[in-house]
Amino acid sequence: MLYFHVIDRVREVATNLTPEQYADPCWISRNDLETFAEAQQIAEQATALSGRPYVAVDDGPYCWPRYDVREGFAVGDAVSAAFNGDASPAGVVSRISPSGRVITTSTRGKFYRRRLTGAWVSNGAWCLVRGHVLRYNLEI
Repeated sequence: MLYFHVIDRVREVATNLTPEQYADPCWISRNDLETFAEAQQIAEQATALSGRPYVAVDDGPYCWPRYDVREGFAVGDAVSAAFNGDASPAGVVSRISPSGRVITTSTRGKFYRRRLTGAWVSNGAWCLVRGHVLRYNLEI
């Protein structure tokens, strides 16, 4: 989970908070986001601050927390394709469409963003995950 230090804009992004930071009400997380517009604003400001892409997410009305900000993919990131406990390397991100909805990898082709969620899928099942992972589900 990501945390954002927000006073009038995003000042810092963290993955873990110290007890002092946790007590500071200026640090917010996905549990504090109330609208998709708020998530988009945080994502844009975090992207401008760090140079890494951040993506606003709406997981739908039946998920909690519904809104989130997650780190996105960038050209050159190592990625894998995963499904049901299996994962295999998919090369690196070679192209991202201007809208950010289509990500092309060097070896597995295109992954499409599912609505406004944080999932990029290929063939309706394979999801794009960060890093080169080679793992097989031994339960099958």
